[in-house]
Amino acid sequence: MNFKRPLIFFLCFIFALPALAQEEEADPHAALWAVIKARPDAQLKTVEGIEMVKLQGDVVCGLIDNEVKCEDRSGFGAFGCAWQRHVELLSNLKVCYMREFGALLPDMDYASEKMSAFLMKNSFMPTTQEQIDTLLAERLAYYKTETNNGFEESCNVFAARPVLEAMSAQTSLQRRAEIDDLVYRARPVVNEPCE
Repeated sequence: MNFKRPLIFFLCFIFALPALAQEEEADPHAALWAVIKARPDAQLKTVEGIEMVKLQGDVVCGLIDNEVKCEDRSGFGAFGCAWQRHVELLSNLKVCYMREFGALLPDMDYASEKMSAFLMKNSFMPTTQEQIDTLLAERLAYYKTETNNGFEESCNVFAARPVLEAMSAQTSLQRRAEIDDLVYRARPVVNEPCE
């Protein structure tokens, strides 16, 4: 199953929630676009008739076909995408693979702590630890529910094993260094490119 779209929507929604609450009847993309353009680091320009905004950390956003689209050009990786993958992987680890890969949990917790701090500091909208914890708990509950009907089958569908095996081949220092690199440069949380 592909959970990318609902999670992306949820991330955009949670990061834009305060602005959307103020403009209930407004188009959510228009409200988010207004917030992005009002940022103190926003550098506006028009490219081929499309209004674009360059933000700190080499993140570029545009309102294309009435939809906000942002791309991380920092070279450190699109943080929103990396965080989504972390949430899915952590949930898989806790539900399906603790016996085999439980030794990874301290590094996954380290990653959660670093990534949560980054989210709270760099999201387009104010984000709290409580919001992040709620999303993590919801994903964990989802995986627990899915595995209740057929442990082996559900865990195999989630396909976390190859990633966990690759992580196990690294040292703890290597795993933590990857997270440190990801959060090194302050930039807005966006989902593209997601490789």
